[in-house]
Formats: sequence, structure tokens, C-alpha cells
Amino acid sequence: MVIKGNVLIDGIEAPAGTMVKAFIDSREVSSYTLAETGDYTITIPGTNDDEGAKLTFTVNGIPVSNVDLAWNSGGVTTRTLAMETPTTTMAAAALGSNPSASQNNGSQTATYLLVGVIAALVILAILYLSSRKPSGKNKQ
Repeated sequence: MVIKGNVLIDGIEAPAGTMVKAFIDSREVSSYTLAETGDYTITIPGTNDDEGAKLTFTVNGIPVSNVDLAWNSGGVTTRTLAMETPTTTMAAAALGSNPSASQNNGSQTATYLLVGVIAALVILAILYLSSRKPSGKNKQ
């Protein structure tokens, strides 16, 4: 079975060097490193026992959830493999936004993420300082 198409990471074509892996029922059966930005072609070997088994994919080790395919013994299938990095997904969830609506606005996402990290550090500093016991130097 051959599957080809585009690979998207956070809505942008994946760069050359991106690794795509294919699995039949959680068993890695093939991998492909993108030679060009966005495009992939992966041959997925199998046996008669694999006919109809679920195919899953990862891109740079992150599961792709938009593909619903079963292995078959022939033909070429075209599919876009789209995945979102965990940082983008978490930042979008924290902001209450749709990650696909801000795919091309990475600097805004990075800014919100930075503000969140700084806020967390400030809260930790306040908690640390408020939990410290007096040193006892001012006793009379």
C-alpha cells in the first residue's frame, strides 16, 4: 500500500527532514523522511493478515489524529497528515481559542505562552516568599 500527500505541522507545510512513521495496529511498519517541504510518499508493507487493520501515523513522534485508514494490499491513497505540536494545542486551549484559527500567527501564540510562563514564575516566587519563616534575628 502506498500513501502520499502533504504533511502539515500547526497548519504549515512540514520542512524537509520531518519524519513520518506508519503503524499497523501499533506496530511500526514504515518510516519516511521528507526530502522536500510538505510532500511525502510512504510505502506500507503488510501481509494478508493485515488486510483491514487500522493504520496510524506519527510526525516527528507526535500522533496524527486526522487520518482514518485501513491497510489494504494495493493501490495509492492520497491523504494530508495534519498534526499540532503539544505547545500550540495547550496554548490554544488555555486561551480558549481554536488552534486552526491561529495557525499562521505563531508570534502571538509565543507571546501568550511567554506571558503564561512569567505569570507562573511570579506566582511561585510569591508562594515561596510567603511560606518562609521569620529568621528570628529581630527577637527581643
